[in-house]
Amino acid sequence: MKKIISITLSITLLTTWLLTEKNPHSVINHASLINSGGAPTGKTGAPGENNCTMCHSGTLNSGAQTSNVVFSGSNYEYVPGTTYDLNLILNNGDAKNGFQLVVLDSVSNNNAGNLLVTDAVNTQLATGNNRTYLNHTAAGNGSTNWNFQWTAPTTDIGPVVVYYAYNVAGYPLSNTSGDNIYTNQITLSPANTSFLISTQSIDFDCYIDDYNRLNIISNYTFRQSAAIVTLYNITGKEVFSKTLSSNINDTQSLELPQDLKSGIYIVSFKSGSSVKTKKIII
Repeated sequence: MKKIISITLSITLLTTWLLTEKNPHSVINHASLINSGGAPTGKTGAPGENNCTMCHSGTLNSGAQTSNVVFSGSNYEYVPGTTYDLNLILNNGDAKNGFQLVVLDSVSNNNAGNLLVTDAVNTQLATGNNRTYLNHTAAGNGSTNWNFQWTAPTTDIGPVVVYYAYNVAGYPLSNTSGDNIYTNQITLSPANTSFLISTQSIDFDCYIDDYNRLNIISNYTFRQSAAIVTLYNITGKEVFSKTLSSNINDTQSLELPQDLKSGIYIVSFKSGSSVKTKKIII
């Protein structure tokens, strides 16, 4: 009996040593095994988040040319309240792969709409950091194509961004030094880029003057909160934001960043829950 207890204790101590920080090869080397059923939340590379390299020692790469999110809507545009089919496809996947995905709005980086599991065998939802994530499962880490659905917000909230990270596991699976980590994002724009969300109508116009300033024209009076003017590039990335003073009823000129490149931009004019956008060429 003593011999059995001694052997059991030795195995327990060895296992503990392998998976604790006292062993310098532990957490990183066993990440592929520990996270085979889905990564911890907050690893998509979205604003305020890390990516898979926090657990895997592989290199970080751009997934723009090696992966894609296929969207069933037209021109990657969404209609409020509509549910869409999506597929995350890896073109460079291997025998073992994993991913994590989140959908956020472009203004506050909060959850945008709702992710829905359509294949419970290969995908699952997880929550953390006040965000909802889609992950692979243990059964799904042998796939290179994951299906799911997304229901758009009930109102137009401007561009939303799908952030995702994925890992192509190296060998042996007990060591992550050969792993390759990829991050990418796609933008879904509202089907109508000139939208209105409010019981109180808001409107504005805008133009660029000879001094490269963004001029906002509005006769809207802010009764409860000031307005926020945000400028997005064509991919949905925020490049400028300014809070306007209350009770404006004339033109306000806003100095734009000097390094802003020429192109098409989206100007968002928001007060409270009321939002309207316009396209502008700079």
